[in-house]
Amino acid sequence: MAFLAAVGLILNVAIATQMGAAALGVFNQIYAIFIVTAQIAAFGLQDSTQKHIAEYVNEKSIQRDIFGAALMLSLFSGLSVSAVIYSGADWIGHVTDSVQFGKGLQVAALGLPFIALNKVFMGKLNGARRMRALAVTQSLRGGGILLVCLAVIALNGAPYLLGLGLFLPECFLTVIFFAFCGFPTLPWITRWADWPRRHFSFAVRALGYGVLTESYIRIDIIMLGFFVSDFKVGIYSFAAMFIEGLYQVAVVVRSVANPIIVPLVLAAKKSAIRSLARKFGMLSFGATGVVALTLAVSYPLFAEFFPDEIVLASYPILIVLFAGILPYSFFVPMDQIFLQAGRPGIQSGLMIANVFMNIVLNAILIPRYGLIGAGAATAAAFLFAGITLNVVAARALGYRGGLIFVR
Repeated sequence: MAFLAAVGLILNVAIATQMGAAALGVFNQIYAIFIVTAQIAAFGLQDSTQKHIAEYVNEKSIQRDIFGAALMLSLFSGLSVSAVIYSGADWIGHVTDSVQFGKGLQVAALGLPFIALNKVFMGKLNGARRMRALAVTQSLRGGGILLVCLAVIALNGAPYLLGLGLFLPECFLTVIFFAFCGFPTLPWITRWADWPRRHFSFAVRALGYGVLTESYIRIDIIMLGFFVSDFKVGIYSFAAMFIEGLYQVAVVVRSVANPIIVPLVLAAKKSAIRSLARKFGMLSFGATGVVALTLAVSYPLFAEFFPDEIVLASYPILIVLFAGILPYSFFVPMDQIFLQAGRPGIQSGLMIANVFMNIVLNAILIPRYGLIGAGAATAAAFLFAGITLNVVAARALGYRGGLIFVR
């Protein structure tokens, strides 16, 4: 997580200072769409893999069946989504009045089949609690994005070529995964035949969550692209970059918590769930708070390294976003509890409600208040998500009092 945060900072510094705020806006729009469509390409199969690997943690033969079936399905879904996005990228660029954005998205779309496969590999590692291996592969992805984008900058490439930073590293990572993990053995006739059906059933219900969870923290950037210029999107995305980094602190804690949650939920151990929610919630909130405080104090110093208008104009946005991300960070470690409980439909429904609220708030506030309106809408949406998580857990899982006070 620390390495990825450094990569994000260096990359945004390089793009903003060498290519300008408009290029930064183009890259962050490409990145936002790529991350969202990557979830569609993965089709929720990474979540099914993680959940079932954790459930059958001591059954190696079943794990091989789980993994092999998910890998095959992800290849098909990845190729399908890649073809759709590639063919529609020009239209997206036309709608957003940004040719560079459209062309860059077309380049990035080539990486979707590879990231679909890579997400299944990472789901396997997470489910088996191989956190060091997961950390290394995530770092390889971030390092690859940085190196490719720095090469584009050094060669004075057009902004759309930054999309290569999302395509080439995924290809490399897929090769690494297969080199070290090998190709799974698929017993086609016996046990394996049941897993495509089980994965598909889980994935269809989890897909809404998988797609929307990535778009949820990027809705502001996506919607700003329809209302303001690439330059202003670049200013906003500079602050949003740090908020996404803060969010990743909580996501790291969630990754550790997820495979632990599975057996506790299946065994209906409410007291253990309550203890886990408090423990990981405090860890997430404390770590996020320390980073946020450090960032709030040091942020104005970035004006020495960036164009003044980027730092000074984005600082108020950063503070507004803090008001939402800090309280929400307490609940992030448990916000996939419905997936771990084998209730992906509920998880998707909850996220649909959260995203709908985020879109509505941004649609109302951006036209009236511009960049600050987008920040306020996103902060309010974070608070709404924390409330709905506890309400739905109380109703759907019988956790009266919510996750923190379940009894």
